[in-house]
Amino acid sequence: MTNHFDVIVAGAGPGGSTVATLLAQKGLHVALFEKEEFPRFKIGESLLPHSMDILKESGVFEKINSGQYIKKYGASFISWDHPESALYFEFANGLDQDHAFAFEVPRAPFDLDLLTHAKENGVEVFQPIKIEQVNFEKEKVSVHTTKESFSSSYFVDASGRSALLGTQFKSREKNPHFINNIAVYNHYKGVSRDIQKSEGDIIIGILPEQSWSWHIPFKGETTSVGIVFSKESFKKFKNEDDKILACMNEHPNFKDIMKNATALNKEGQAANYSYSSGRKISDRWIMLGDAATFLDPVFSSGVHISLISSRMVKDVVLEAYQKQSLLSETVAGKNYEQDLQKGVDRFQSLLLIFYKTAFFQHMKKVIQTEAVYKAFTSAFSGDMWNDQNFLFRMGVLKDGKLPNEDYSL
Repeated sequence: MTNHFDVIVAGAGPGGSTVATLLAQKGLHVALFEKEEFPRFKIGESLLPHSMDILKESGVFEKINSGQYIKKYGASFISWDHPESALYFEFANGLDQDHAFAFEVPRAPFDLDLLTHAKENGVEVFQPIKIEQVNFEKEKVSVHTTKESFSSSYFVDASGRSALLGTQFKSREKNPHFINNIAVYNHYKGVSRDIQKSEGDIIIGILPEQSWSWHIPFKGETTSVGIVFSKESFKKFKNEDDKILACMNEHPNFKDIMKNATALNKEGQAANYSYSSGRKISDRWIMLGDAATFLDPVFSSGVHISLISSRMVKDVVLEAYQKQSLLSETVAGKNYEQDLQKGVDRFQSLLLIFYKTAFFQHMKKVIQTEAVYKAFTSAFSGDMWNDQNFLFRMGVLKDGKLPNEDYSL
């Protein structure tokens, strides 16, 4: 068994497994390193319709569409102070009808499906194995693990929020817009699904003091439920054993959804999770997904950006491999950071509308115009790299800034 590869990918999450698969399908000798055994618990994911294109490109879509995951046709926004109404965005009503659904996926089986697919496509998987140090030399990359050392021509950091290279380079910087958010999450049985238009639709609850909740239904009886608290609102519930139920019980419409709910695990927590890892490409290394940047879970941007960036990274690495050049010298490589940041900035602008305005009232007003509704529906479905969406052309979701209040046509 060789210890040298064309590409070493660190991290077997959705982005890492996908980029490894895409490169192996093009004939590259690819190794995928993962520090944890699979299946392993993660809270769960609400995929976006425009992620389906990448799953189809890698060939794993039919496995994901085999019936084990519940389909998601839209998203509902419910506000604590407007219990009588909801905002519903049905993906089929976006700017195109080709992205009408996605899936709600427990991460343990979903990640395993993508990793298994990578193996089936010739990716050499090392698991569990932890990378301790990566050294970059003129002609190769040296990767030192807890077990042995390896080398490659190129190195892809898909290590998720552990941000292997960002940590090694000490280049991670917190995102100042979302610095005080605290996420609390769990899986429950018995969560009501009566409110959804379709059983698999995600519910986003808008709570007081810039807090919000998610309800992500999985196939069967399990639902992923979480609350992102502002720092101030978290103080009220910090001593509760079940902070989610304690918060939900304060609001009649959410209390009804959770009235028969039973927690399946101990609550998990995450704080100060929004960051960027500085420079994202160099001569022989490139970052993708959460290893490069992570914003906020409200619009399910995390896995979506990982999958979109896996396709971009595939193009960069493949061009460098074919030309026997450095990543930073390729056309795709020179454009990578700018191309990635375009979608990230648009997601951030959408997040700032959510956090910094009266989102529910604001959106209820602006989507009365059909063209605006379609444009926002496409944005919510993950179509953040589509320059034909007039929201982007008009500068509504651009540059990662909060737009003016008069943008709504």
